[in-house]
Amino acid sequence: KEVIRIDEKFQHSINLKLDQMRKEPIENYIPTQASMKILCEYLGELTGKKKEASTMLIGPYGKGKSHLLLVLLSILSCDLPQSVFEKIKITDPETADLVTQIRKENKKYLPVLVSSVPGFSMNQILLFALREALEKNGLSDIAPETAFTEALRILEKWEKEYSDVYARFCEYLTEHQTDVQDLKKNLKRKHKQSLELFKELYPMLTAGSTFMPLMQSETIRSYQQIIRSLTEECGYEGIFIIFDEFSKYIEGHEKSGFAEDMKTLQDMCELADSRKEEQMYLTFVAHKSIHEYVKSIDSEMIHAFRGVEGRLKE
Repeated sequence: KEVIRIDEKFQHSINLKLDQMRKEPIENYIPTQASMKILCEYLGELTGKKKEASTMLIGPYGKGKSHLLLVLLSILSCDLPQSVFEKIKITDPETADLVTQIRKENKKYLPVLVSSVPGFSMNQILLFALREALEKNGLSDIAPETAFTEALRILEKWEKEYSDVYARFCEYLTEHQTDVQDLKKNLKRKHKQSLELFKELYPMLTAGSTFMPLMQSETIRSYQQIIRSLTEECGYEGIFIIFDEFSKYIEGHEKSGFAEDMKTLQDMCELADSRKEEQMYLTFVAHKSIHEYVKSIDSEMIHAFRGVEGRLKE
C-alpha cells in the first residue's frame, strides 16, 4: 500500500453516452496489442481496405470494449488527442498509419449511440438516437424530406378534423405576413424557412409539444436522407452507429414485437452493407457470441434473430 497506488481515473467503467464529450477518459486510454488489432479492423473498413460494414464486438464485462469504442469515436470525429496517437504508434504502427490516413483525408463520421428504451420499438429507438446525435453535434437544423411531408400531413389533418386549430394556425400565419396556401406551396418545395415557421407555431397549437418528424417517419428513409444531407451539406463521410449493451436488449425483449424489431435491424444492416456513396457503419456490442443467445430465448425469437445474425461479422 505504501508503494502501489490505484489511479482513481481507472476505477469507473466507461459509459459511451456520458463520456463521449469528455477528453479525460480518452487521454487515459492504454492501447494493448489485442485492442489495436480490433481498432485496426474498424479503421481498415473505414479506409476501404476491408468490406464489413455491420459488425458485432464481443467481450466479457470489464474487457475494455466501451473504452476502445470511445477512442474510435474520437478518431472518427477527427479529435484524437496527440498523446493517445503517440501511444497507439508505439503499440501498433499499422493502426497508427490508418489513423494518420483518416486524419489526412479528414474522414469525419457522425456518431449515433443507440441504447434500448423500454416500451419503444426498434424504429423509435433508432430515430430517437439519430435525433439525439444531430442535436448533440449542433445539426438540429438538418431536416429530412419526411419533415416536410409530415408537416403537410398535419396541416391536412387539422383542416379536415380540427377546424378551430386550423383557423388559429391561419391567424398566426397572418401575423407573420404569410398565408396557409403559400406555406403549403413552400413546404412542397422543401423550403427550410417555411418548415422553421411551422415548427415555431406548432407548440402554440399543441399544448407546448415539440414537432418531431423523425419520431413518426420510416427509419431507413430517414437515415438515408440524413446521411445524404450530412455528406452534401456538412462535410461528413457518413454515420457510425453503435448499439451499446445489445446483450441486455436481446435478453430483456419480450416475444411480441421481436420479429418486427429484428426486421428493422436487418434492413439497417442491409443499408450499411449496400456500400453506396452515403456510408453507414453499424456495430453491436455484446458480452457473448450471438450463437449463445439461442439457449435463452424463445424458438420464434431465434428464427427472427437469424436474419440479423447472417449479416454481422463477429
